Order: sequence, then structure tokens, then C-alpha cells
Amino acid sequence: MGWKNGFFADGFQALDLCGSLDASKEANGFVSEDYSRRLLGLSTGTVDTVYGQSFSVDCDIIEAPIVDYLINCGGIGIRLLELRSKQLNALRLIAENATRVVSICIGAFVLVKVFPEQSHRVTPHWQHYRQLAQQVANY
Repeated sequence: MGWKNGFFADGFQALDLCGSLDASKEANGFVSEDYSRRLLGLSTGTVDTVYGQSFSVDCDIIEAPIVDYLINCGGIGIRLLELRSKQLNALRLIAENATRVVSICIGAFVLVKVFPEQSHRVTPHWQHYRQLAQQVANY
């Protein structure tokens, strides 16, 4: 069984999470192995979207299993997220062991924090591309 995981923190964009969850659910009708979906967060419990809806976290990033896909959701909470070194190391480990790492919109801010020394092809929201470019010289 494949794993498809979304990473999010308070202030994430619901569409970024729900859209990828819907797509993986629909894809299960066309593949022999179903994708299971797990939601990763900085800690267990609930997190809120930018509009105040709450979602339950399945697993925190420190205890996360190896995943096939790591999907970084966007949203103001992700853009402004400050990660401690233990959290950065946990996300780096998850990403390095994943088959694919995807960032939706300004979820790219997580990529540049986790892998500042690497160059990535990203398409952030047009309002934030200058801030992203200033954050890392590779952009």
C-alpha cells in the first residue's frame, strides 16, 4: 500500500490539503495499490486552516513513518513557519526518504527551509515570489 502524506501547520490553505486528498482518493480507482493518506503536523492534535476550520493530525513529523509522497501545503502559517532544528531534521529525513516531495503554492517556503543548499523548481504565489527569492540565493 502506498502512502501519501500532507504536511501542514496552523494557518494552512484548506484547498492545498483537500485538493491533494481528493486527487489521491480518485486515483485509487485507477491503480492496483491504494494510496493511504496520513496528515503530518508539527505535533499531534488539531491545526486550523487560514479560515479557522480544524483538522486532526494523524502523526507528528518526529514519529512519522517513511512515506512515498510528502506534500507541503501552502498558506500564511506555512510561509511564516519557524522550525526548530529537531523539526527541520525530521522533515529533511522524511523528504530524503520520500519518492517525491511536492510543495503546493507557498508550501515552497518549507522546501527552502529544509533544503537551503539545494536549488528547486517552484511556482509560488505571485505575491510572495520576491520574499522567497530573498530567503534563498538559489532562487
